[in-house]
Amino acid sequence: ALSGEQNWQPRIALAVLATEIKSKPGLTRFLPARLDTTQSIPAVTPMRNHGSGDLAANARANCYVIVPEDCDLLTPGQTVRILLQ
Repeated sequence: ALSGEQNWQPRIALAVLATEIKSKPGLTRFLPARLDTTQSIPAVTPMRNHGSGDLAANARANCYVIVPEDCDLLTPGQTVRILLQ
């Protein structure tokens, strides 16, 4: 949007979660993750990270898992929303 793009929208997709995510409810979280599209169903694996300032985890990520604010646990095999880069 800052560069003048008229039709800018975040790109949201669905994927199956490969590992468990525990989170504190109250905030929507965007966790760095790797999306694997080599299988028939896209799978996403969260990156090990040390918070929002972990630049290395963000650099290795190719998407972000969106953890809803009312969620404290996401289980493997669950369909989750992801923000594509």
